[in-house]
Amino acid sequence: MDNVRTIVAALSHIESLTITSSFGEPITHLVLHPPRLDCVLELELRAVPFESAAEAIHFVCAFPSLRILIFNSVTWRTSRAAIIPAARLPPKLTTLQLMSGCNDFLRWMLHLHESSPANLPPLSSLTLAGVSKVETDAIYTLITALAGSLRVLAIDFEARSATSEQLNTNSAIVMMNMGGPETVPETQDFLKNLFSDGDLIPLPFQRFLAPIIARRRTPQIEKQYTDIGGGSPILHYTQLQGEGMAKLLDELHPETAPHKAYVAFRYVRPLTEQTAKQMKADGVKRAIAFTQYPQYSCSTTGSSLNEMFRRGSAGDAGDGVQWSVIDRWGTHPGFIEAVAQNIEAALAKFPASTRKDAVLLFSAHSLPMSVVNRGDPYILEVSASVSAVMDRLGHSNPFRLVWQSQVGPSAWMGMQTGEALKGLARLGKKEVVLVPIAFTSDHIETLYELDLEYAEEARELGMEVHRAESLNESPVFIRALADIAAQHLRDCSAGCTNATCGQQKTWFARGGRSPMAHNITVVSSPGKVLISGGYLVLDSKYSGTVVSTSSRFYTVVRGNSSTGANHIRVRSPQFLDATWEYTASATGATVNVEDSPTNASKNKFVHLALQSTLVVASEISGIASVNEILAQGLDIAIVGDNDFYSQREKLASLNLPRTLASLHKIPPFTSTGVPLSKVHKTGLGSSAALITSLVSALLLHFASIPATSLSSPASPGRLLAHNLAQYVHCLAQGKVGSGFDVAAAVFGSHIYTRFNPAVLHGLMNDEALRTQALHPILAPTNQAWDYAIHPFKLPPLTRLMLADVDAGSDTPSLVGKVLKWRTENPEEALALWTSIDKLNTRLAQTLLDISKLHDSDKENYTVAVKYIASLQPIQWGFANPLHSDILPVISKFYEAHQVSQAIRVHMRDMGERSGVPIEPREQTQLLDACVSLAGIIGGGVPGAGGYDAIWLLVCDPVDAAPDIPPSERVESVWSEYKDLDVSPLSVVESLAGGARVEELDAIPGLKEVTALA
Repeated sequence: MDNVRTIVAALSHIESLTITSSFGEPITHLVLHPPRLDCVLELELRAVPFESAAEAIHFVCAFPSLRILIFNSVTWRTSRAAIIPAARLPPKLTTLQLMSGCNDFLRWMLHLHESSPANLPPLSSLTLAGVSKVETDAIYTLITALAGSLRVLAIDFEARSATSEQLNTNSAIVMMNMGGPETVPETQDFLKNLFSDGDLIPLPFQRFLAPIIARRRTPQIEKQYTDIGGGSPILHYTQLQGEGMAKLLDELHPETAPHKAYVAFRYVRPLTEQTAKQMKADGVKRAIAFTQYPQYSCSTTGSSLNEMFRRGSAGDAGDGVQWSVIDRWGTHPGFIEAVAQNIEAALAKFPASTRKDAVLLFSAHSLPMSVVNRGDPYILEVSASVSAVMDRLGHSNPFRLVWQSQVGPSAWMGMQTGEALKGLARLGKKEVVLVPIAFTSDHIETLYELDLEYAEEARELGMEVHRAESLNESPVFIRALADIAAQHLRDCSAGCTNATCGQQKTWFARGGRSPMAHNITVVSSPGKVLISGGYLVLDSKYSGTVVSTSSRFYTVVRGNSSTGANHIRVRSPQFLDATWEYTASATGATVNVEDSPTNASKNKFVHLALQSTLVVASEISGIASVNEILAQGLDIAIVGDNDFYSQREKLASLNLPRTLASLHKIPPFTSTGVPLSKVHKTGLGSSAALITSLVSALLLHFASIPATSLSSPASPGRLLAHNLAQYVHCLAQGKVGSGFDVAAAVFGSHIYTRFNPAVLHGLMNDEALRTQALHPILAPTNQAWDYAIHPFKLPPLTRLMLADVDAGSDTPSLVGKVLKWRTENPEEALALWTSIDKLNTRLAQTLLDISKLHDSDKENYTVAVKYIASLQPIQWGFANPLHSDILPVISKFYEAHQVSQAIRVHMRDMGERSGVPIEPREQTQLLDACVSLAGIIGGGVPGAGGYDAIWLLVCDPVDAAPDIPPSERVESVWSEYKDLDVSPLSVVESLAGGARVEELDAIPGLKEVTALA
């Protein structure tokens, strides 16, 4: 410190001062704690590293007599404008040269001018170098303000090579939010923009009233921002989240890398218009509008997207930009996990004795009832987020969803957070956790309303209150953002599809080294429901429509030295006595996997998957590479979501009714309490999903396919995983089946046409694994794999519902009898199958056409779904709605209903002719009771039929009020049905597609159930 004092003393007589970073610690201390130096007339800063723009401005203001100020290569870590409202440029400054940091300094100078024109000194010379072109408007405003004094002006815009920028910003991820004033002086402009937005706050004479309301409210809001530290940190956190997401995206989805995050705020800088212009300057050609509101609302999400639409239509973002949108993600597992972890951290602050009594108050920004009543989905989506978080927490605490930030005298969604606190106090509740469920970053609603207003109210009521942190810098949340974006990008992947190139890229990704055992590999695959094409899908002349389910199988592969070298342990923790040990040896040109004699039972599916995949891995990467990983030992854990197995006994043990709500109360991956051989399956294709997840995880773990293979729907790695899983599944079953179940596990929902069974005939014996090369036959380059996968999805605002009906059917025996009838009655069978095929094709096309109607006119489509949700299907054909624009939608839904009913008639006919209970009488009665309900599109018995399950497609309007949702009508019928034992499944159509790589921490319950003992 003596050195610093010496320097300061010397400065008291110096008129010209140059500071560089090379002066070291004494000057660093001087920069951070500047004395007031009236003698210095000329100041040049060279390569001085400030923490922020605010810090640099604070330093400059310590030299009030400056005439000349030069910024040369000055840097700061965070781009935050001044936080010192009273700061002014030296009043006698005449020459200003900004050779770096122009954009932030310009913003500050504009704030000074907007506060008072007298705040700007009489500059006669202004030099700006490296300024962004998007600041053109700011420069014009500044020059106009200096018109009376400015004599010399030099501007050097940032040089931007289109080629290099396009390489550096291949994909733009635009982080969209309302924003908040970063400094107190920005408050009035923020409020003016906010009250001018008719999407958010519709006002009469809006352009006239908005500035008036903003001026009146500014003093109060400025005080609030002053109280939380001088501004909103939302820009800081959004930038941090975006940068972290972009880095992860480069790894998760390299096909569209590099990725760059942009921030586009609705009401404050960087405004959407400015961001659009920056993107144009950067040469962006692919962009995702990623709204940072987890739950969709027309007032927030809609407003941000509308503004980007206006800017894009005006050409502000440039021509030829390929846009796509992520507009809601309120139940994404990563988001839910991040919120849950922050709640758990807040709960940990309470004493253990009272922790479980703490009430979780989920607080979200309220909406006017006028907005809610017009059908805005926000309330339902926030409720869904809360439900998912409570499921993740295992309903450990009492909870309530409440609403905050009401403005004005009109009715808003309640109850309000403050009223809820008073109510809890009256009930004697003393511990509360405030949870900001709809805010991802701290801003005024969390830092002022929750932390200062509501927390203080709670303490005055004698309550102990803690707030769950906002997601801010949460690595789990940032990973969730990356996962959401990667999943969105997966269908737009670019790049080479040559298998050799894929292997070469994997090699370079490893830095030219042999693959080492990854710490952990997690892959999931969905179950299936064949809604049309039963039996016909066995013949390649016909197709079937298969829907993948939200219930998935997960395989977790770990390197584990405790198992011993060349030792593989496979565990299925949901069953009793379900651990299998294997010894693997890879010598010469052969790989062999042997059962341990200590195994209590054999698992043919797992054993063949291990054997086959290691053979393929050795053929691709070499024996030495496989041995390198096997030498560390492997632990493999495999679990399936609860819906793969009947939960009747579990519900009974918990004294819960058989309802969807009850199923959500069962912990994930719950134990079945029985050996694998005794479990009651529900017909979702558990063996196919298991094999696909296991095979895919092993291929990735052994680096036999590129790490990005499952990010693209048709990558060579995914195709190889499909062919290998089909082979293992067929070999384990002892026959070459149609393969639609494996295809669903690999690709997700689609219209499927089977492969020619001859491609596998030479491999359908155990000896082939030891004597024949597998990869040449299973490689996607083998043209004998002639299956067809056509995209399919269920229409928007519809929902798949499934029920486990009884103890299941023996599918092989059913299929055998039908095929025998077909062989013995070829003409009769051909005529019937041709008719069924035409109906199956028509059903798939009709459902796809319905989706197109949604895409072309979402508003009328939404109205139509709500309308027919209140009518029985028989009434749809005679519908006479007030708005004729919805008739085409109603007509298509009625067509889907009629076709699905006709398929049932023909399938029953085939069952009667072949003597097979494809749709047994009991099932017919149950289905008829369901399909006659209002809002039910159709249904049937999935796959080969029998007694094991039924499926229904029901309307799922955003808001069914005043009627009850069709799904509730179905549940009512199921719960009261006496002739069959009906238990619902919680599955819906999978929105995550087919096989995919997962993060262990992102799947609720997976880490715990698969943990090593």
